[in-house]
Amino acid sequence: MDVLCLDKTGTLTEGTLQLTETVYYSLNRDEVSRALAAVAAADQEQNATVRAIGAAFPNAPDWRAVSKMPFSSQTKWQAVSFEGHGTFILGAPDVVLPYQADEALLFCREAAEKGARTLALLQSPAQTAPETLPEDRRVLAVLLMTDQVRPDAGNVLNYFKAQGVEVRVISGDHLATVARICESVGLTGACVDAR
Repeated sequence: MDVLCLDKTGTLTEGTLQLTETVYYSLNRDEVSRALAAVAAADQEQNATVRAIGAAFPNAPDWRAVSKMPFSSQTKWQAVSFEGHGTFILGAPDVVLPYQADEALLFCREAAEKGARTLALLQSPAQTAPETLPEDRRVLAVLLMTDQVRPDAGNVLNYFKAQGVEVRVISGDHLATVARICESVGLTGACVDAR
């Protein structure tokens, strides 16, 4: 074997996300917190990201979900429409943030370069979950998440290096985040962007 290709999540990291910071871009923090709790509660899939949001915002309001657009690794976002509250979009900032959200985009880039996983929560007045991102969306918050690096990851990678095996990390996550995690276990220049 000359080359070993692996994913980051669950391989280099433990695959258990934790919400470490919420940066609000809306003055109504309580409403944003309720929206995050509602989005997490409405998601039947409950992937690691949604579980982390639900753990941080456990008190879901009694909002009725009228339509959903499930998360897709191709689109990098999901949406839920709630009766009387509009549509909330949760996804990768570089995909879902509108161009005029310069401050939020810059914050997300800097956080990714430090190894944090970032997500953005946006709201649209749309009454049904759209299949494409609506133009009239506004940023409510940016979420920073961390995933613990496996304690033995560095030793395992050093073993392969000693055997002359080149390791590549193929990931759909933000490349700067993946690169930082790889560097933390002694692996440089090994990231492949699967997006």
